[in-house]
Amino acid sequence: MYNVTISNMFEGLTAELLNRSIFTGLSLKIVKNSFICNYSAILIKEIDRIIVIGNGIKVSFTNQYKYHIKDVIAVVQVKKKLFGATIDGAYQGFR
Repeated sequence: MYNVTISNMFEGLTAELLNRSIFTGLSLKIVKNSFICNYSAILIKEIDRIIVIGNGIKVSFTNQYKYHIKDVIAVVQVKKKLFGATIDGAYQGFR
């Protein structure tokens, strides 16, 4: 299989597990491939999955959204390999 397909499979599995684990009735959403911002700028590049409250702001001509950091409950980055450099790269993206 191609790396892109395998990555999509991991992301799909992660989404399925998140959807099953989120309590109903809490008004939480799981959004994919979206951004976290503050009042003046985007803070973090594209995130695989974000657990949020609220609606966010739709990015024109895409299925992506920007969510204010105050509306973000959790961030999930999907990695298909657990090497130190890969984990460090994901961590550095949040600093």
